Amino acid sequence: MLPARIGESIHPAWDRTASVVAVRLHPALEQATALSRSVASLIAFTLRPIAVAVLACGMWRLGIDLGWTQDFFVSQGLLSHWQVWIAMSLALYFAAGFLSRLTGVSEDS
Repeated sequence: MLPARIGESIHPAWDRTASVVAVRLHPALEQATALSRSVASLIAFTLRPIAVAVLACGMWRLGIDLGWTQDFFVSQGLLSHWQVWIAMSLALYFAAGFLSRLTGVSEDS
Protein backbone atom coordinates (compact mmCIF):
# COMPACT_ATOMS: atom_id res chain seq x y z
CA MET A 1 0.00 0.00 0.00
CA LEU A 2 1.31 3.43 -0.86
CA PRO A 3 1.78 6.03 1.90
CA ALA A 4 -0.85 8.27 0.32
CA ARG A 5 -3.41 5.47 0.53
CA ILE A 6 -2.60 4.83 4.21
CA GLY A 7 -3.05 8.52 5.01
CA GLU A 8 -6.34 8.59 3.16
CA SER A 9 -7.66 5.61 5.08
CA ILE A 10 -6.67 7.01 8.52
CA HIS A 11 -7.98 10.54 7.93
CA PRO A 12 -11.75 9.75 7.96
CA ALA A 13 -11.36 7.76 11.17
CA TRP A 14 -9.56 10.69 12.79
CA ASP A 15 -12.37 13.04 11.76
CA ARG A 16 -14.99 10.75 13.30
CA THR A 17 -12.99 10.45 16.52
CA ALA A 18 -12.45 14.18 16.77
CA SER A 19 -16.15 14.93 16.27
CA VAL A 20 -17.18 12.36 18.91
CA VAL A 21 -14.69 13.79 21.40
CA ALA A 22 -15.88 17.33 20.66
CA VAL A 23 -19.53 16.36 21.20
CA ARG A 24 -18.74 14.66 24.50
CA LEU A 25 -16.48 17.43 25.79
CA HIS A 26 -18.78 20.32 24.88
CA PRO A 27 -21.07 19.99 27.97
CA ALA A 28 -18.06 19.66 30.27
CA LEU A 29 -16.49 22.78 28.76
CA GLU A 30 -19.75 24.70 29.20
CA GLN A 31 -19.92 23.64 32.86
CA ALA A 32 -16.30 24.67 33.42
CA THR A 33 -16.98 28.04 31.80
CA ALA A 34 -20.04 28.63 33.99
CA LEU A 35 -18.09 27.64 37.10
CA SER A 36 -15.17 29.92 36.24
CA ARG A 37 -17.58 32.83 35.65
CA SER A 38 -19.23 32.29 39.02
CA VAL A 39 -15.85 32.06 40.76
CA ALA A 40 -14.67 35.24 39.02
CA SER A 41 -17.91 36.94 40.08
CA LEU A 42 -17.35 35.87 43.69
CA ILE A 43 -13.77 37.14 43.60
CA ALA A 44 -14.92 40.47 42.16
CA PHE A 45 -17.54 40.71 44.90
CA THR A 46 -14.98 40.16 47.66
CA LEU A 47 -12.24 42.37 46.19
CA ARG A 48 -14.17 45.60 46.76
CA PRO A 49 -14.37 45.32 50.58
CA ILE A 50 -10.74 44.19 50.64
CA ALA A 51 -9.82 47.30 48.62
CA VAL A 52 -11.62 49.48 51.17
CA ALA A 53 -9.76 47.79 54.06
CA VAL A 54 -6.42 48.26 52.29
CA LEU A 55 -7.31 51.92 51.67
CA ALA A 56 -8.04 52.30 55.38
CA CYS A 57 -4.56 50.95 56.13
CA GLY A 58 -3.11 53.45 53.67
CA MET A 59 -4.97 56.31 55.33
CA TRP A 60 -3.79 55.10 58.73
CA ARG A 61 -0.20 55.04 57.53
CA LEU A 62 -0.60 58.51 55.99
CA GLY A 63 -1.99 59.71 59.31
CA ILE A 64 1.21 58.57 61.01
CA ASP A 65 3.31 60.62 58.57
CA LEU A 66 1.12 63.65 59.27
CA GLY A 67 1.31 63.09 63.03
CA TRP A 68 -2.41 62.35 63.49
CA THR A 69 -2.15 58.67 64.52
CA GLN A 70 0.36 56.37 66.16
CA ASP A 71 1.78 52.86 65.92
CA PHE A 72 1.10 51.36 62.52
CA PHE A 73 1.34 47.56 62.54
CA VAL A 74 4.08 47.51 59.87
CA SER A 75 7.05 49.65 60.87
CA GLN A 76 9.67 48.56 58.32
CA GLY A 77 9.83 47.31 54.78
CA LEU A 78 7.78 47.91 51.68
CA LEU A 79 4.42 47.88 53.46
CA SER A 80 5.47 50.65 55.83
CA HIS A 81 4.74 53.28 53.14
CA TRP A 82 1.27 54.76 52.63
CA GLN A 83 1.81 55.02 48.87
CA VAL A 84 2.09 51.24 48.59
CA TRP A 85 -1.16 50.70 50.50
CA ILE A 86 -3.09 53.20 48.39
CA ALA A 87 -1.66 51.77 45.15
CA MET A 88 -2.70 48.26 46.25
CA SER A 89 -6.16 49.55 47.06
CA LEU A 90 -6.54 51.09 43.62
CA ALA A 91 -5.23 47.95 41.94
CA LEU A 92 -7.71 45.77 43.84
CA TYR A 93 -10.59 48.11 43.08
CA PHE A 94 -9.83 48.19 39.35
CA ALA A 95 -9.29 44.42 39.29
CA ALA A 96 -12.74 43.97 40.83
CA GLY A 97 -14.22 46.23 38.17
CA PHE A 98 -12.44 44.32 35.41
CA LEU A 99 -13.71 40.98 36.73
CA SER A 100 -17.23 42.38 37.04
CA ARG A 101 -17.20 43.51 33.42
CA LEU A 102 -15.65 40.21 32.35
CA THR A 103 -18.38 38.15 34.00
CA GLY A 104 -21.18 40.49 32.93
CA VAL A 105 -22.28 41.25 36.50
CA SER A 106 -23.49 44.80 36.99
CA GLU A 107 -22.06 46.83 39.86
CA ASP A 108 -25.54 47.73 41.13
CA SER A 109 -26.52 44.13 41.93
